[in-house]
Amino acid sequence: MKKIFLILILLVFSITPAQNVFKSQKQIYLAEYYAHQKDGKNALKHYLEAIKINPKVPISDSYLEAASIAFRLNKNKVAKDLLKQSITKQLAPFEFLRDFKNLQPYKNSKEMKEVLSDYYSLENQYYRELKNPAAYMEFRN
Repeated sequence: MKKIFLILILLVFSITPAQNVFKSQKQIYLAEYYAHQKDGKNALKHYLEAIKINPKVPISDSYLEAASIAFRLNKNKVAKDLLKQSITKQLAPFEFLRDFKNLQPYKNSKEMKEVLSDYYSLENQYYRELKNPAAYMEFRN
């Protein structure tokens, strides 16, 4: 009986994170759809929902696309937060962030300059928040 209970608990805890990934991905698809439809307000809403569900969304592009939409909607604080999170949650490379196509119109904005100037401290924050930095470094090498 104890074994069955343990298996059930393990099954529930292993399914829940997978469900979050699928829910997050669904929100990203909706965000991309609305972005393609030029509906920035709904696109940003769905990107933010995806990030809320799963901050470790599959790729940093989602953060950067959301930031570019936020800039377009004059939500510069939101854009800056998303840029920061692209580094602290996804470790977006400096050059990738600096050269991201949809962010080029905003490269001279105060927010973009501040994030780029703080890049290395934000990168350090990413490493500080890792649960097992030694395993991560071994995997990267």
